[in-house]
Amino acid sequence: MTARGWPIWSGEVLVPAGDTAELVVMLERPATVTGVVVGVTGEPVEGVKVVASEEVRGGWHFDPFPPSEDVTDAEGRFRLEWVAPGERMLAANDYRRPEIGRALGFVDCPPGGVVDVRLQLDLGVTIQGRVVGPTGQGLAGWRVSAKPRFHPRVAGQTYPRQTVSRSDGTFEVTNLDARYRYDLNV
Repeated sequence: MTARGWPIWSGEVLVPAGDTAELVVMLERPATVTGVVVGVTGEPVEGVKVVASEEVRGGWHFDPFPPSEDVTDAEGRFRLEWVAPGERMLAANDYRRPEIGRALGFVDCPPGGVVDVRLQLDLGVTIQGRVVGPTGQGLAGWRVSAKPRFHPRVAGQTYPRQTVSRSDGTFEVTNLDARYRYDLNV
């Protein structure tokens, strides 16, 4: 259920067969989340998308309606409006720059309140290596992707990760899920 200016409400109601049920939906005032995103060494990072949404399997969001989101400014600051009260997950990343890392955090949002947070990017589980030619020289600009192998005890598929080799052939594939084994493709 949605109403302009209010956060999304969701709930359940059990209606016995052949019967009716009455439901009263009490909307709570939305919260506002402000904050800063900093890099792995603590400096503010510009151009990082911050979203108030539960992240699933390393990068997927399955909200029925677009969640509150913002992109950090030159000082790393962001502002999220219309955030539903309660504990909310915040996800911060720039998928065009995976080498800067990602951040996940939880924040308790009081109805009608403003909460200020600091999210620090982290590289997470990382695979490092070097792409070389037949004579051992580093090869620049080669795409390296890490595709998770399916594992029956881990539900669903995780978000794929990729990067491009640097001028000396070195690469880093960051923010991998430690529950998986990965096949690398170059």
